[in-house]
Amino acid sequence: MQAGSPNNALPTQKFNAICIARTDLPIPDCACGGHYENNFSALAWWAPDLKIAKHPVTNGVAPFKMSDEWYYNYMLSAGAVAVLSAAAPDSVYKKKDGPHSCNKYLRDHAGEPMSLAWVYEAAGRRNFAFGGWHNLVDYANDDFRKLLVNMCAWAAGFDVPASGFETRRPSVEEIASLIGREPEEDKEAALKKMRAAADSWKK
Repeated sequence: MQAGSPNNALPTQKFNAICIARTDLPIPDCACGGHYENNFSALAWWAPDLKIAKHPVTNGVAPFKMSDEWYYNYMLSAGAVAVLSAAAPDSVYKKKDGPHSCNKYLRDHAGEPMSLAWVYEAAGRRNFAFGGWHNLVDYANDDFRKLLVNMCAWAAGFDVPASGFETRRPSVEEIASLIGREPEEDKEAALKKMRAAADSWKK
């Protein structure tokens, strides 16, 4: 997910959003602050120990752990801020090198934090990018949801409160109703998994 808008956005102003594909983006880095680079960036499914950088979009966001398919180690422009980062999981280094699996840079920098989400501000525009959120139930994670809302508001030109934007936690049933297709497995079994994940995040 990437988004950007002018700093002087009005409350009703819309902002554009694009999806990060696993190929080079047709948008210059000067506009969005970075991109996913084949054979440099990678993706993996794991629950990273997140490092959260200080920035308005992380206001009120406490450390959280969430299993998802994370895209990481983006090619960032000067001035871009990696607001989420984590060391790649050990499983990555057991893979053969490939466009999205592992590569020489990752092996040479094993154990070092890699970017998972970034923000960028230049030429009167604010942008954010994030390549996770493959599990819709993740929206029940209060800190993850706050990060998303903070990023959207910041990109739209709003000041983020010191405690971040508070939103109501949706129920698992509400989230499940947004899925546009039937789950591949038994529906009740799928809901049970979603409830277990949501319950693990309750404070």
